[in-house]
Amino acid sequence: MLKVSIKKNNEVPFSELRFYSSLNPIPFTLCMNGNVLLPETIYARNISGENFIEFRFDSGTKRLYEITLVAIQNNTVKLLEDRYISTKVSINNEFFNCYIDEDSDSEISLPMQILRSETSISIFWSINDLNYYSVSENCLIGVDRNNFLCSISIMKLSKEELFEIFGF
Repeated sequence: MLKVSIKKNNEVPFSELRFYSSLNPIPFTLCMNGNVLLPETIYARNISGENFIEFRFDSGTKRLYEITLVAIQNNTVKLLEDRYISTKVSINNEFFNCYIDEDSDSEISLPMQILRSETSISIFWSINDLNYYSVSENCLIGVDRNNFLCSISIMKLSKEELFEIFGF
């Protein structure tokens, strides 16, 4: 499992959601590092079937700086109403940094469920009781009581952005 620690961030973090053209099958990358130079990186991945999500952590600080949804298996996507997802997760004005634990697995293979609404996407690979932490203005991560990273949610997406992610 991807073991992490969470620490409060007193600043509004930098974030940029990047979408790729139809020529590139990668749905999106959320960048949380405003630096031009990329740090040396620790990669952590969950690959299950055709679903593939990757987390990048700065090897010096161990802080999460990028999340990429590399591939989506369409039959794992469920359409839900916004109010269902928003009751499960919500973004407030507190922000947090996520750090990878030294004992964390770098690659796991847990089945993923992808929930899509009219304005958000949530990806789960565990359904334990989760605590949610805002790591950017439009992204939450879900962590269970054992500090395992179990989900991400990207909120406040437009219809065009959802089309870029899913192609429909």
